[in-house]
Amino acid sequence: MNAKDVMEKLKSFCERNGGKVHVFDWYNENYEKFETVMHCILPEPRSLVFVNDNGLVKLQLHKKGGRLIVDEEVIDARNIEFFFTANEPRSFQTDLAYGSTESVVVVEFNKLEFGYLEDGRKMSMVAVLERWRR
Repeated sequence: MNAKDVMEKLKSFCERNGGKVHVFDWYNENYEKFETVMHCILPEPRSLVFVNDNGLVKLQLHKKGGRLIVDEEVIDARNIEFFFTANEPRSFQTDLAYGSTESVVVVEFNKLEFGYLEDGRKMSMVAVLERWRR
């Protein structure tokens, strides 16, 4: 998948779940290139399960405090650099045995930030719980 396709999937995922989307470009001084950034702000905190199964990324949105999956999105990130960070993960598991790169992160969040550089090869996503929104 290319960066624009990934952003469209995340944008759709956000809007389906009541989020407000803001997209803008800014100059990233670290890379000396422009970066397209999308912020998704949800009306209330939700649980997100981020699963990376050797580059096949699955986002599962759960009801707050429960295990019931409300929505799911799959992103094929096997041929791109895709970084995921959470500011307050509740749990994290990884399996690096036998060449596998599987990881699972569970996080409470109300803001999802996604960005990619103009060449589209490096992408990053951050799940943030902004305390002032509680």
